[in-house]
Amino acid sequence: MIDLTEELKKKFVPRDEPANVVHVSSVHALLNGWEDRPPDFQAMMRMYNGTWKHKMVQELLPQYKHEVKKEVPYKDIILSGTMDCLAEDHGLEIKTSENLISSAKEWYVTQAKLYCSMFEVPHIYIVQPVIRNSKLELKRLRKVGRNDDWYYKTLEKIYELTR
Repeated sequence: MIDLTEELKKKFVPRDEPANVVHVSSVHALLNGWEDRPPDFQAMMRMYNGTWKHKMVQELLPQYKHEVKKEVPYKDIILSGTMDCLAEDHGLEIKTSENLISSAKEWYVTQAKLYCSMFEVPHIYIVQPVIRNSKLELKRLRKVGRNDDWYYKTLEKIYELTR
């Protein structure tokens, strides 16, 4: 038997980045005062499974740019995020939950709202890959529109919370 657990854990070591870098994926937790804890084994497995599901879906969407990273400076912080799929006029944020999701979770919406302004697109579709009737489809969980006023107010809140 080969135990892969330690190799899996290495994939979830905290990022070695300057303290002023704030990741879009952490913003909802920051705004709501949630504790940022390392994932347990089950969470690591779900996230690792999600990684290959993302790659599979992205491979089937050649008309999009994939894993597009952007860093936006604001005062003395940097907001950093990576869009799953980006087209000229919209983006896709892929959610790979093991269970079917009936609607987008609020932290998905926060992420998509930030990406709309960061990547300067009018909207982001939050989607989930679904296998149904011998088809692989992307189920739209929500369409999120760009709101630059909300974005700049949120940047200011992030700045205040990270000082």
